[in-house]
Amino acid sequence: MNLPRVRMLLFVIPLIFIGITSLGRAAYSFQQDYHWTPGLRSLDEHQGKFEVYVRGETLDHALQDGRLAVRNGNNWAALSKSDVTIRYNQIDRVTRSPLLIGVGCLSAALTWIYAVLLLTRKRTPA
Repeated sequence: MNLPRVRMLLFVIPLIFIGITSLGRAAYSFQQDYHWTPGLRSLDEHQGKFEVYVRGETLDHALQDGRLAVRNGNNWAALSKSDVTIRYNQIDRVTRSPLLIGVGCLSAALTWIYAVLLLTRKRTPA
């Protein structure tokens, strides 16, 4: 390999390093349990994020109509909206940036390597 080609390929090392560490950070995040929202949220906070259905009807309607109950010994107590709480798993938000950075850097590195090798190859006269 000639010296200009080696110098041009040295620019790839930071891209590969950043890409691999970002993908590693994203992969490591999947093993952790800190992606859940802290504490419990009220059911009113879910608007637009998800819907829960109970026997084909939204959970909100079933709670308003008093058709859901919890058994406490021999007694049944109807559930209200304040009895239902939720937690969100935010793994997609936590890993989105590292995945995009990792894939972007590694793609740029591969493109750079391909371009350097293609542009600096010796051409044979036709």
